[in-house]
Amino acid sequence: MAVHTLIERATLCLACIGMLTVAGGAFAADAPSVDSAKTQAPFEWRHPIKKAVYSLAVDPDGGKVTALGRETWIREKDVWRAIPIPESLQPKDGERDEVRIFFGRDNQPRIMGTRFGAAGPRPRYLRFRHGAWKRWPRELAAFSGRPHAAVYGVLGWDDPEVLCKIGFFCLIKQRRGWSKVPLPLSEPRRAIRIDLAAGGAYALRGDRLLRLTAKRWVALGPIGPWRKRPHAAWFDERRAWVTVPEERAIYLLDRSEEEAIWTRLESPVGAPHGLWATPGGTLWVAGSKGAAYFDGAHWHGVPERTESLREVIGLGGEIWFAGPTGVYRARYSN
Repeated sequence: MAVHTLIERATLCLACIGMLTVAGGAFAADAPSVDSAKTQAPFEWRHPIKKAVYSLAVDPDGGKVTALGRETWIREKDVWRAIPIPESLQPKDGERDEVRIFFGRDNQPRIMGTRFGAAGPRPRYLRFRHGAWKRWPRELAAFSGRPHAAVYGVLGWDDPEVLCKIGFFCLIKQRRGWSKVPLPLSEPRRAIRIDLAAGGAYALRGDRLLRLTAKRWVALGPIGPWRKRPHAAWFDERRAWVTVPEERAIYLLDRSEEEAIWTRLESPVGAPHGLWATPGGTLWVAGSKGAAYFDGAHWHGVPERTESLREVIGLGGEIWFAGPTGVYRARYSN
């Protein structure tokens, strides 16, 4: 399958960052460098999948992990197995899928996104049920019908699930009921990334980071100062982070000050992509030159991982990475 993918908490020490002010926001003059004396973290590593993977999901309730690339896998009880998508559901010549993988509220994987082809964009929703992948358009509700358009959003166990259709609106699916809000775009031309963190849903839209409220999407802080397309974001109650691969930068928004400002951090991993943070406050980033984590004062490189990585996500005491060379698992050894 041709796949293109469209990232609870971390505490950063702004006192460690020299600042200069320019038009459009505040930037770090000297971002925290990688502390080479502190890179030997006691991790045990595994490399269970050695084929390209572009999307990961974890199931905290059942302890499962699932991975999506040209093939699809699931880990249950510490054992990985392939869960192939039938040929009839694969994109044909001239088609491509922009999809992500999730766990649904039945603790089974789903694939959701858009298929692009000569007939234009069409919604895609596959559900893994009774040991096989099946089309499941009923989960898209009215979004499965005409006129066809790209869909995007986030699924999972936590509230809310968010499903948006370009040219329409966003469907907010919560256990207490469903509602709808306007799209998080003033000019809805392309799908954007939506994720859950810190008990809420947020969207990364061009130069703005938005958070979902009961009735609409609202901006978090001022316009972002980046000039290239952002890839992913993460946030907690006071701060937010955005990766911009083409700038090799990570942007930090501190909302605890009277006037929220953006700070530019030089990426320690080349072009940065996925972000994820542990409950203890360690921020992880995956990028073109491996992985690193930030403990609030220093970036720590991970010498075992120098290959290109796209995604990072955690489950219990494990941290999972994915990229062109497969899936990697890090676990603290002590």
